[in-house]
Amino acid sequence: MGTVDRRALGFDRRGLLPWLVAGLLAAGAADAADLTIAVTWTGDVGMFGDGLCSLREAIESANDLVQEDSCGPGEHGDPLPVVGDDRITIDVPAGIYELELAGADEDLNVTGDLDLHRIVTLQGAGLGVTVIDGMQLDRVLELHGLFSFSDRAVIRDLSLRGGRPPAEQDGGCLRSLNSQLLLDRVEVAECETPDPGVGGLFGGSGGGLAIEGGAVEIRRSEIVDNTTFKASGGGIWVVDATVDVVRTTIARNLATIPNGTVSGGGLANLSGTVNVHASAVLDNEVTGQGGGLFNFTFGEKTLNVMNTTVARNRATGSGGGIRSYGDLSLTHVTITENVADSDGEGNGQGGGVRLGGQSNTVIKGSIVAWNEDHSPPPSTTIFPDISGTVTSAGFNIVLDGAGLVGIVDGVLGDSVGVDPLLDLPTGTPEYFPLLPASTAIDQIPRLACVAVSYGANTLWSAGTGVQLDQRGVGRGTLCEIGAFEDRTPEIFEDDWEAGDLSAWSLAVP
Repeated sequence: MGTVDRRALGFDRRGLLPWLVAGLLAAGAADAADLTIAVTWTGDVGMFGDGLCSLREAIESANDLVQEDSCGPGEHGDPLPVVGDDRITIDVPAGIYELELAGADEDLNVTGDLDLHRIVTLQGAGLGVTVIDGMQLDRVLELHGLFSFSDRAVIRDLSLRGGRPPAEQDGGCLRSLNSQLLLDRVEVAECETPDPGVGGLFGGSGGGLAIEGGAVEIRRSEIVDNTTFKASGGGIWVVDATVDVVRTTIARNLATIPNGTVSGGGLANLSGTVNVHASAVLDNEVTGQGGGLFNFTFGEKTLNVMNTTVARNRATGSGGGIRSYGDLSLTHVTITENVADSDGEGNGQGGGVRLGGQSNTVIKGSIVAWNEDHSPPPSTTIFPDISGTVTSAGFNIVLDGAGLVGIVDGVLGDSVGVDPLLDLPTGTPEYFPLLPASTAIDQIPRLACVAVSYGANTLWSAGTGVQLDQRGVGRGTLCEIGAFEDRTPEIFEDDWEAGDLSAWSLAVP
């Protein structure tokens, strides 16, 4: 493995502290509260004048800028003391907040889901500590047109669970409509969009999240165990939006339909730009195409993935890990143990990646190995790793080259037919270390350790130096192939720093 010059990476201690403090101050300023509303009761149904502030009442106060009950510094009915774009923070302490007021299909925050009509911060006490439960009566939260040139809504340090909107509506836990939003350390779990029933052709998309317009960043979060029935995007559904996913796990989500095809067990991008960095897409399933990630068949769609692990996803059709018809870039991605044609009926190919239609795909410094295509014999299209045509930017390892066009063994530093010798997975988000004898170690000269990208990528640009791996560990003078860099995180060895890799991984790609 290569050695690292800390100064070359910008981590010289003499220059580090001012940079770090400035960054923290800037981040704090962006979220600083002009008014904090403290939620004091976990219930959803309150009595006027009880002196308590429920979460629904706090949101209503913020929406109307008029104090509900004790949700503010004054008396019930007083205008809240905020001006213009003053930020309101709703402090949601530890507890389980069950949304018990039945009545979906209304957007005024009266019953059913919580409706946000103003840019606020929802601040919880931690994942699994502050839990907002939709009780299967409606989705949990809906954002309506929260747009600003200088600000965005923030949801931080809490769990959204148990959402279930009416049939044929999108977003099991959360629906963001033309809004700017940051989800930071948020768990979106155990939500679903229901089966529309007999006669219903499709259900709602986005078992966990539906992002329809606007710009959303998902950071240090978990999108897990969500389901969409007769629709796409078991975990996340994206339409006409820009979505950044950073240090996040998308796992165990399901998109299913009896006797048909839907797409994107983990994430389905219909017509947006999705950038995924330092994350893991794991154990998602689809009755159709794109077990992990799906880039749709029509509309303008772009998917950029870097320093990310895509593993153990399954599709009954094509693309166990990734299925793409649009622009797709892969930089230092590890794609392994995914399965296409998981039902063995001969309807799919490309266990790791399946490309088709007008797909433009560029791949750099990535590992695609030990994926499976369960198409039964005597099929002549058993393509385990990559099925389709790619543009190689060099230094890739593909174990099985059947069905692959564009990566040639021994050209541009690429290897085909070579086992990358992956170790057992570990870490959060999960990654695959390299065994000591792996040919992925010390393969890319530092100046060639740069990213590829398509479209309006808000996280990195084509040609940007790849400074860190998936964990936030600095890349060496010779970079490894794949999401993992085989070295100890030297910047923490002297115990001066706190050792929280999550902060460092957000600094540079």
